[in-house]
Amino acid sequence: MSKFTDFLNLFMWDSIEDSEEELNDNWKKIDTKVKTHVTSVNEEINNFKEEINQKIADIQALPQRAEQKDKS
Repeated sequence: MSKFTDFLNLFMWDSIEDSEEELNDNWKKIDTKVKTHVTSVNEEINNFKEEINQKIADIQALPQRAEQKDKS
């Protein structure tokens, strides 16, 4: 029975039934590299979102600070 890689679901030969086992290593390498890349990009996107949300919060706080200064 055939197998598939974990991340991209690439077809892999079954070593018991098929004679193309050496191709599986290449699919595993591709699958691992793409998964690592996607994970890295997701982390960068999440970091960017956090930075932007913090900047937005800082900007939104500016009018409140100005009003507090005017009252004092």
